[in-house]
Amino acid sequence: MFVSASWDQFLFLAINGARFVLLDWFMPLVSSHVVLFGLAVAAVVWTLRRSGLRQAGVVALILAVAVGLSDVTAGVLKKIAHRPRPLAVEHGVWAHGDEGWRRWENPPGAGKSSFPSAHAANAAAAAVVLLAVAGWRRHVLWLPGVVGYSRIYLGKHYPADVLAGFAVGLAVGLVVSVLVQSFRSRGAASPGG
Repeated sequence: MFVSASWDQFLFLAINGARFVLLDWFMPLVSSHVVLFGLAVAAVVWTLRRSGLRQAGVVALILAVAVGLSDVTAGVLKKIAHRPRPLAVEHGVWAHGDEGWRRWENPPGAGKSSFPSAHAANAAAAAVVLLAVAGWRRHVLWLPGVVGYSRIYLGKHYPADVLAGFAVGLAVGLVVSVLVQSFRSRGAASPGG
């Protein structure tokens, strides 16, 4: 069984235990799939306006591939690690449920595996692709940070889960981006390209 390091548990309890009204409203929103989907739509629309329909389609496809591979990779690693969520291990974790915010003791879904955070992995993969392929600026790197923080604040993951998710997303995003750049340079170097 995966055991939490003392720094990991300490940071989790500090972040999850610090309650702020604005964050109590904002963090469930940030952690929803709607945000990542909304960002993908914004990226496609931005690319459409900047570079046309063909490039927008390419960005949409590359984002879908990177996030999909990141999600699958994180899922496989979760099955290997079998690390329980903080909700299943720590006492009095703050979490958001159908009834709103409250301290939970082993709520539904607490038995799911925690390591690595797929949300953090997917956000990191999307950010890398947006930076490397779509031409977004470095400020897109806030996305994984905010999503990762939300997963800890929401009581779903320890900080190490989030860091591992970042590593998975970074690796997948870089591999996908390098492959895309390689295909682009081959296409530009070919006689008809």
